Amino acid sequence: MLIQPESPPLRRRDPLRLAELQVYNECMQSDRAGRVLYEVKTSLNTPELDFAVWLEDVAIFGIQVNGPPHAIHRGEWQRITNDGLVDIPCPLKLTWDTALQIRETVKRRLSRKVFVLAVLVLPDVEPDPDIEARAADDRVDVLFGSHNLVERLVELVQHHEIFNPPGAWLVDKMADALMPFLAATPS
Repeated sequence: MLIQPESPPLRRRDPLRLAELQVYNECMQSDRAGRVLYEVKTSLNTPELDFAVWLEDVAIFGIQVNGPPHAIHRGEWQRITNDGLVDIPCPLKLTWDTALQIRETVKRRLSRKVFVLAVLVLPDVEPDPDIEARAADDRVDVLFGSHNLVERLVELVQHHEIFNPPGAWLVDKMADALMPFLAATPS
């Protein structure tokens, strides 16, 4: 699958970026037809989307990746660190908000309405029913682990009604519409 831009070498060695790198590598190694844009930010006021993914004849995905292990305790998200649990903002809201960037940008630039699946990938987290329940409430799909990521994205589509999956020409057109919003200098 075509993925743009290339992950910078410094990031590949950054321990804080290992979760992202796992997803990047899974997409890069996939033989499925489609495109991936790495780090998209459509305006100064919007958070950065880790991956915009178009799988031909399947669906469009807005993916956020969260690294170190997470847990939900009494409804609050926490990161598990060597120093204990640290409260963090809910990554589900961020995932939803950033996935909508794809839909809004395609609508604005191409005058097309598209359906985008919001997906939070937690590469280093074991399946957790509390996280799954919270994600379902927030209309976000969660994938635990990054193994077979692209095929697991395809499986997610079975749980959604995708009426117009993008063909090859539309995948290219939408990805090109978001190209100007790639992070200028990934670090």
